Amino acid sequence: EETVNIAQELYLGFVLDRKAERVMIVASAAGGMEIEEIAERQPDSIIRATVDPGVGMQQFQAREIAFGLGLESNLIGKATETIMGCYQVFRDYDASMLEINPLVVTRDGNLVALDAK
Repeated sequence: EETVNIAQELYLGFVLDRKAERVMIVASAAGGMEIEEIAERQPDSIIRATVDPGVGMQQFQAREIAFGLGLESNLIGKATETIMGCYQVFRDYDASMLEINPLVVTRDGNLVALDAK
């Protein structure tokens, strides 16, 4: 295993909202713990977005989430690609949930998914 020098831990999740018939994206700059715990301790840190199944996830939505996470400008593009890629996997595999926790910002300016399910 490789050691990762972590600067920040983020949370990124996709879940199928069956009632609304939409994909719900949940993200937070307070990653590394269960999202329920984050919601309880820091409810204002949670970003939510929905995806219209008729058009799919749009690039601007992923960028808004990346900016909402408070990432530095040099990471916005990487985060946008990561979010769009996760949505594509979620859709292509007909998943009901996809979660990266934590998605970390490394000290050398990279994004790394340390755990996913």
